[in-house]
Amino acid sequence: MQIQFWVRVAKTYLLINNLFITLLGIVIFSVSLRIHFDDHFTVLQNVYLPNNKFKGIHSTALYGGLAVSMVLTFAGMVCTAGLIQESRRHLAMGYFCLATLFCVTVQLGYWRYTHGEEVGNVVKDIYDFLYYNFTRNKSTIAGKHLEDIHSVYVCCGKCSSFSPTCNIEDNTCPDKLTGVTEINGMMPAAFCTSVSK
Repeated sequence: MQIQFWVRVAKTYLLINNLFITLLGIVIFSVSLRIHFDDHFTVLQNVYLPNNKFKGIHSTALYGGLAVSMVLTFAGMVCTAGLIQESRRHLAMGYFCLATLFCVTVQLGYWRYTHGEEVGNVVKDIYDFLYYNFTRNKSTIAGKHLEDIHSVYVCCGKCSSFSPTCNIEDNTCPDKLTGVTEINGMMPAAFCTSVSK
């Protein structure tokens, strides 16, 4: 009698655990889709650069997130089916998927540690390319991209009280953001602060 009680408790615990694994897969799927369609990412992806690494990083994040979400959802459902049917094969397959995802997570943590600044540098390169292209050539395409970036990130560029090029921000700052260029030497968005350094 006592053993059956503990077996039932363990099954219930594992079912709840598998439910959370399945829900985590669904959440990662929705976050991946948000990354794909969010303006903060698409405004940078639409910029044409000869060596735009952002598109590759963006695609890798999207497809990696979709793959992880599918594996998590699959593992959660297979483990749940294995618990209900008391199938060792289903449980082994589900927990093998989870162990594989753990190894992938360790690898991603290592990549994040060794390439921590790469994404920020790519974003700064895109912004600097557009900024200097607009200052040199007065390119309308670069100006349009700068205006899009400024409106999405709610900032107005690199202008500071010591900069002689504040008229560039006047040309590319959307009307609703006029006067938001900087506040006491600090720009309101983290993106613009990192670009100005």
